[in-house]
Amino acid sequence: MKPIQALHINYFKFFTDNEPIKINGNHVLLYGENGSGKSSIYWALYTLLEAVGKDASRLDCYFTQGNTSSLLNLNTPDANASFVKITLQDSSEYKITLGDYTIKNLPNTQATLLGSDFINYRFMFKIADFKHGDEMDLFNLFEKELFPYLKVIKSIRLIHQAKESFDCKEIWEDLKKGERRIPKDAQTAINPLHLEQEYVTNLRRFVEELSGIIARINLEGNTLLNEQLDYKSLRFELQCEQEFKKYGGDGELSGKESDNPIGLPKIRLKIPDYDGHTIARPQSFLNEAKWTAIGIAIRFAIVDIRKDYVDNADFQLLVLDDLLVSLDMSNRRKVLDLLLNKYARDFQLIVFTHDRAFYEKTKRQIITAGQEGEWQHFEMYEDDRTTPTKPFIKKTESYIENAIKHFHEFEFPAAANSLRKACEDLLDELLPLQHKLTTEGEKIWQLNNLIDKAETYYKTFPINYQPILEIREYVKILMNPLSHSDLESPVYRQELKDIFVQFDKLSQYKNLQTKKILDIGEKLYFNLRDNKTNENLSFEVELQEELSYHFIENYTRSLGFANFRCFWSKNGQKEQKPIDGKDLAEYLRKVGNNTKNPNLDVWETLSKKDGIKLIDLI
Repeated sequence: MKPIQALHINYFKFFTDNEPIKINGNHVLLYGENGSGKSSIYWALYTLLEAVGKDASRLDCYFTQGNTSSLLNLNTPDANASFVKITLQDSSEYKITLGDYTIKNLPNTQATLLGSDFINYRFMFKIADFKHGDEMDLFNLFEKELFPYLKVIKSIRLIHQAKESFDCKEIWEDLKKGERRIPKDAQTAINPLHLEQEYVTNLRRFVEELSGIIARINLEGNTLLNEQLDYKSLRFELQCEQEFKKYGGDGELSGKESDNPIGLPKIRLKIPDYDGHTIARPQSFLNEAKWTAIGIAIRFAIVDIRKDYVDNADFQLLVLDDLLVSLDMSNRRKVLDLLLNKYARDFQLIVFTHDRAFYEKTKRQIITAGQEGEWQHFEMYEDDRTTPTKPFIKKTESYIENAIKHFHEFEFPAAANSLRKACEDLLDELLPLQHKLTTEGEKIWQLNNLIDKAETYYKTFPINYQPILEIREYVKILMNPLSHSDLESPVYRQELKDIFVQFDKLSQYKNLQTKKILDIGEKLYFNLRDNKTNENLSFEVELQEELSYHFIENYTRSLGFANFRCFWSKNGQKEQKPIDGKDLAEYLRKVGNNTKNPNLDVWETLSKKDGIKLIDLI
């Protein structure tokens, strides 16, 4: 695969003489205000790949001024200035412009087209766009949106061309022409009944093959709907059928299916199971979020089917335009998990949204998935400083990236402002939701309050939370003089450097892991000499709950709280009253201080009866 390195759109739709968008082979997350031109990027990429299957005259219509199909920017000085071009990893190009049809002859473009997909919110709306009394028949939607990219398993010999075809669109276009016609004056022995049977045979075969595709969509789509999207009590079913007239009369064929089709095939959408009920009119019963989830399940099942066609594809592109607009944040997170954990492996993702909150949420989820270095983030606005207006696209830098940039440019007030926002963002990411709410249920954003919540949270593990305390020491720098550009206050470069260091340490808390060491009822032992009384002491610790180990790789570690009971002996004489506690590490520190052994190491001191030390268990 050769991922896209740059996209250049010139005088096409809303774009004028814009610079190339450099994405460097990464996935793309783009926030764009309504009217900023983000849909122009969607349609530019779509038109570019669709050009593979278009004839030359149709392509020229897009780049011909005055043509009703023209996609030229209204202010294009010359049609030859309009083009869409992508540059791939090996510097090869896909390009469309007036009179240039080379994309149709490149060796791998057909596989690239079939292996890529473009999905927008309109598809989700069309699935449920039926009146209450209508039958939910998706055949027309499949014909327009999906037949060009689906293949049958067994080829079908076309009626009007001397060729075999696997392409659903080509087969259906051939069937729509009807029976093969023989000129009246042609010298042929072909029986008209043979031509009728030839057509019906192909129609039946096409419906049978399409039913096989539909069965796979049902299986994979419902698995995705139930497991990945967590709609466990909802199941859809697509059924592909062609109705035929029935024989009348009283003969042996009476009531049986003839070879005379009635209308077009149908792809019926049904909901046979919703919380144990069959839904007769799902278009009037299910809400928009559930329809969006069903639409996503159907489309992503088709995406999985299309992966069968990608041998020799130059790249696989999955472009999503405001796909999740109807879902709440919890459902959006499930779809994002699906994209990041599954589809990001096989596709170069390009995700568009006009929702700023969703954009920020997605950035954080990308970080959580450990894919931060695999994505480019962009913001897009309508630039009205120029005549005509055009898109303004900028790469989004994180708050910490901005802070570093300002620091190196000696803009210390701006660096402090960005550092404060970076710390707030980081703590917001680290803390579970219930630990960053006020007693009234309002979300906390201010840095001081987030620090207090973080200290309380990490004490419960427990684990070293020194970076949090260090950042608290610098809050005055971050929130007061510099954040208000009070340039009369002394500005200490070293203090800002120190905050960067603590921020890096705190960032490692994203990698906090927990590992169980011992089960309830297991015992640990240690011996020591009391340096205050010269007595020999022996300790037996019995766990009242499982013991866990919290750690950040190569940084810090801590023994978790666990209830325990300790029996101890002095000079071999067992004390009758046991000691109960919940923090082994703290108990060991107290024992060390009381016996003048202040440097007891919990990991080296405690061991099982067979001599295996606690440190060896981790």
